[in-house]
Amino acid sequence: MKGSPYAERMLPLLSFAGVRSGRERSGVRKSALVDVSFDLYAGETLGVYGKRRAGKTTLLLMAAALELAEAGSVRFEGRDLKGMSDRERAALRRTKIGWVQHEPPRMQLRVGEWIALQADPDHSDREAHRDAQEALDRVGVGDCAETLCRDLSDAERTLAGIAGALVRNPRLLIADDPARALDSDERERTMLMLRSLAQERDMAMLIAAPDLATIAYAKRTGALSGGELIINDDPPADVIHIHERRRALGL
Repeated sequence: MKGSPYAERMLPLLSFAGVRSGRERSGVRKSALVDVSFDLYAGETLGVYGKRRAGKTTLLLMAAALELAEAGSVRFEGRDLKGMSDRERAALRRTKIGWVQHEPPRMQLRVGEWIALQADPDHSDREAHRDAQEALDRVGVGDCAETLCRDLSDAERTLAGIAGALVRNPRLLIADDPARALDSDERERTMLMLRSLAQERDMAMLIAAPDLATIAYAKRTGALSGGELIINDDPPADVIHIHERRRALGL
């Protein structure tokens, strides 16, 4: 596996090392992640492909400090998440991690209000709305600030969700299938914008999706199946082929 082009100049922002985790389904405990290891650097976009129940949600929840590994370590800026208190992990999520939401909490909210609710809690209402407008402008839907959330198109709602994740200027942005409601042209524009944002803001980005077309725009790609993750710098289709071939051979 080739190394990240960022590895020689900095420490990883997010690092998984030998991570294992399990979930109980119908009374049977199954592994959600099996010995998962990777490094993600600032300015880098990692796209992870996986089908339903492949472990994508568990991977993202751990990256967001919402779940802890049963074995192995997940580190953010060098600190092991298990070594942090609940309060420290909450502060980390509040200040340095952005999660792309697909739906607002209340559809009768105006878009600008929805985004302002996600702004820095230390900011005044005026500053929060300013931050919200700037985030909406950056993703190309600044004219939707006064629109009710229920009146947004699928593409506008997706972009507003990205604006909400950006409004606090996070170090890490996490997105679970961000292009799920988009057509092919909208998906291409959105994913190219996300990759550009990662580089522009020197922000790491972790994206998971059940289709190759979405992760194809990431700087690096990987495949997750049965809790096992393969990451390299080959084209996405090659990553999936390698992963499925290994599983077929029992490797």
